Amino acid sequence: VVRDSVVLGGKDASLNWMQAMSGSTLHAAGDSGRVLRSTDDGATWSEQTLTTNTLTGGHFPTASVGYVASVTGQTWRTGNGGDSWSARASAADSLNGLWFTSSNTGFGIGRNGGIYKTENDANTWFTLVSNTQSNLNGISFPSASVGYVVGENETILKTLNGTASASSAPEFGGIVWSPIAGGWFSQTSGTAQEI
Repeated sequence: VVRDSVVLGGKDASLNWMQAMSGSTLHAAGDSGRVLRSTDDGATWSEQTLTTNTLTGGHFPTASVGYVASVTGQTWRTGNGGDSWSARASAADSLNGLWFTSSNTGFGIGRNGGIYKTENDANTWFTLVSNTQSNLNGISFPSASVGYVVGENETILKTLNGTASASSAPEFGGIVWSPIAGGWFSQTSGTAQEI
């Protein structure tokens, strides 16, 4: 971990996810299965190693409940703000990101259009239909029902029924993800293009 060009904890590794909580608590995860936590706005950090695999994403829906995921699809959960972590189920494929709409309901995204949902603290993951084969890299839910996913090849997906049960129709995931048209993106040339 590098902060202000100084290596913290004696290790130099990449971080792939970070979340700032209210107050002065920060959580981060990255290479070599490392999770980090600071309770003083990053002045000092505590570290735990959960796996030898790279941790690719995470999310804390509350101050005490949080999840992280690895490149293999394995997930971990904390119920005490990151003091300790317990292994949970793996998704069907790798995970690049997580978003939990409550302390026990969440979504994971990954390669080849993989979108997954858990409704029981990451003990089970259902595979949802995304209608894309693009690798998915970012996820956000402004509400429990409305969610967005972005990925390679300018993929932008949206759901309006994120609260639907994934177990009600596993072959369809019970949740509909649709491409978004008419949005805007910025190219490296600095010009905006309508999609």
